[in-house]
Amino acid sequence: MSKIKKILVFGNPHVSKDSMPLQIISYLQKEFPEIEFKELDGIDEIQKEGRELFIIDSVQGLKKCTVLKDMSMLETKKPISIHEFDLAQNLKLLRKIKAINNATIIGVPMKMGKEKSFDQVCKIIKNI
Repeated sequence: MSKIKKILVFGNPHVSKDSMPLQIISYLQKEFPEIEFKELDGIDEIQKEGRELFIIDSVQGLKKCTVLKDMSMLETKKPISIHEFDLAQNLKLLRKIKAINNATIIGVPMKMGKEKSFDQVCKIIKNI
């Protein structure tokens, strides 16, 4: 089966376009009982989760669920304040200071439905 032991799940339950990873987490836990799916409230907790990270998060601009492995390809915007420091920026910083080795992100399109998101994420996890 999968070599993945833990997948970190990000999302905002109060913003519908950013909540799909959280909406499918219970289904993923049933499908992959050998994997821990851990919901994180903030990006500041991420460096406590190991050096090789697997993440599920909503990604703007995707048409289908996609594996993002190359952190240099992650788009970041310049933050105006510390509250705008997003996941991509945090991962790049953690890699730069050698706090993590790598992060594999399963990106879920912001406008994809629950069933389709679940099916596509399952296929990706099975292929990793």
